[in-house]
Amino acid sequence: MITGNKHWRVLVTGGEGYIGQHLQKYIFDTHDMDVYSVDAKSGFDLLGDRSIGHIETYDCVVHLACLTGVRASNKIPHRYVEDNIKMTMSVLNQCKEYDIPCLVASSSSVKQMKSPYAYSKYAIEQICTSYPYAYNTRIFRPFTVYGHTIADCYRANMLYGMIQNDRIPSEIYNATRDFTHIEDICSAITLLIRNARKGRAQDVYEIGYCNPITTEAFMSGLGVHTDNITFLDPSDETYLESTFTCASPHRLYELGWKPKHINRTYE
Repeated sequence: MITGNKHWRVLVTGGEGYIGQHLQKYIFDTHDMDVYSVDAKSGFDLLGDRSIGHIETYDCVVHLACLTGVRASNKIPHRYVEDNIKMTMSVLNQCKEYDIPCLVASSSSVKQMKSPYAYSKYAIEQICTSYPYAYNTRIFRPFTVYGHTIADCYRANMLYGMIQNDRIPSEIYNATRDFTHIEDICSAITLLIRNARKGRAQDVYEIGYCNPITTEAFMSGLGVHTDNITFLDPSDETYLESTFTCASPHRLYELGWKPKHINRTYE
């Protein structure tokens, strides 16, 4: 929870996660907003029957809470689909009751639909665009998030985290992704908070640079020596993640988004 007696009140679900922690700090540091969060790690389970306290006092809710990870979702697919939808429905119903704008995180993985995680996010998008949730719900898709501005705050099981922890695999699929820095993800979400009543639920906001590069190029940009790494062909049918992603951020640019890291892939 980050407060300070400011004008706007924003609630972040999944506030202890990678994006959630960065988003709270970014909002409080750069905007006239108080930020609060709920998270299973801090004792608030959206899968239970407990309602979010005083939700009617918030100006906007950013729903980030979910089970994450494409590879992990293949091990317990039923949990990902069931739990992610149930958590989202809990938040949507509470926001609908008090007519609170709700920004819901989807994923670039819905582009290729190669995992239970992707299917759970696709289902959530369909729910958000249906009656009666479409009026106060907007969807955003972060594209391959990397970087950190908080010490040791990154996902250790993702490529960027493996690089930070010096645990890079000897074989890596050379997918082409629209790698997007966490600071720009946060600036985009904050912009959407200010414009949460604009647009339509079916007009998804994609947060990325429209600048896809290969995994090998991304790693080289971070200063990683790749001579001893074998880069595999991502078209292999055993590869269960997206082989190519490219955001279409024109709706964000129309709102005035100004990403800082668009021309570089390093810290």
